[in-house]
Amino acid sequence: MREANLKGIPVIALVDTNCNPNDIDYVIPSNDDAIRAIKLLVGRMADAVIEGKMMRKDEEEETVVETRSTISRRIDEDEELDDEMLLGDSTRAKIVYEQESESEEDDTDVQA
Repeated sequence: MREANLKGIPVIALVDTNCNPNDIDYVIPSNDDAIRAIKLLVGRMADAVIEGKMMRKDEEEETVVETRSTISRRIDEDEELDDEMLLGDSTRAKIVYEQESESEEDDTDVQA
């Protein structure tokens, strides 16, 4: 962000309650940790880009419509994506570790 501010490039950012919005030119209030919120925003941005392309280039309308349907299929709000597609290796390992720790705690509570 500092480099963008030094070069005069506007900064657009998702801002959660734990972010400092002082250096951001265009704030988008959102939960930046929720996959569903990010999918929603990215989907809307993709739709806006496609709409802008359609307005600017009417002669390429067929290509844009195909692109829009492809993006809509990839960013379907009702579709649930599995952890393998969305999370990195370290995040998945941490989740597995936490689940194992919780199950060990539950086993200890049951035995007591």
